[in-house]
Amino acid sequence: MRHERVTDEIREQAALHALGLLDPEQARALERHLGSCPVCEAEVRALAGTAAALPLALPAAPPDPALRRKLLERAAPAPALPDHVVRAAEGDWTPTGCAGVDVKPLFANPAKDEVTMLVRMSPGAVYPAHHHAGPEQCYVLQGEVRIGNLVLHAGDYGRAPVDTIHPVTTSPLGCLLLIVSSGHDAVV
Repeated sequence: MRHERVTDEIREQAALHALGLLDPEQARALERHLGSCPVCEAEVRALAGTAAALPLALPAAPPDPALRRKLLERAAPAPALPDHVVRAAEGDWTPTGCAGVDVKPLFANPAKDEVTMLVRMSPGAVYPAHHHAGPEQCYVLQGEVRIGNLVLHAGDYGRAPVDTIHPVTTSPLGCLLLIVSSGHDAVV
């Protein structure tokens, strides 16, 4: 039905629609009607602009502090926590078969063929040459390690690429290393 002029009933329906107060069925019916009735469409458009401006007529008020805190807590991302933790006193040191060289496994990721471990070398310890089945990362936590002619001190980092031969490794003074490597490295 197409209207010729605005009536009180049209004004009431348009106002309720603009304020979002019509039930869903009534709102859908009115929206279908608007496509065929320019009179009702103009009234709804005019009242929608008025409804949108209503909040601007209110005096500014600070939000309730409790509400503000709750909103900020919900908006803040959850802190990322580690999914695997090994405490300093946890885990066992295991001999490697090389005198004075022990390892403490920290994490293994079989899907990536990757192990993370601490390696402790006593003063004078020697670890034989070995083949890297994957890249090896070495961070010296304490002491000094010699890999062939290369000397790394506490705080130094070295990375060996996949499929390389690591020369004999020694530690004249002893060291503690953080190693990330393949679980399939092999002594040559």
